[in-house]
Amino acid sequence: MNKGRPRGQAGEGASAEALPPLCAQRAFVVQFRSGSGPGQFAGRVEHIPSAQATHFGCVEELLAFLMRFLAEVRE
Repeated sequence: MNKGRPRGQAGEGASAEALPPLCAQRAFVVQFRSGSGPGQFAGRVEHIPSAQATHFGCVEELLAFLMRFLAEVRE
């Protein structure tokens, strides 16, 4: 939740100048299924720049998808 801060503004304890810029190649949307309780990770994740998406049923599958793209950005 935004809690009244303008979008993109640094949270408490961090100044905007101290943070590195956000990279568009690292943009994702993660959507969790309704009914997913604590410790349950099921839903859909999309890498915004490539529009590639997948469904996941556990946190390991979500992280594997994220890491695949984050590793490519580093190279």
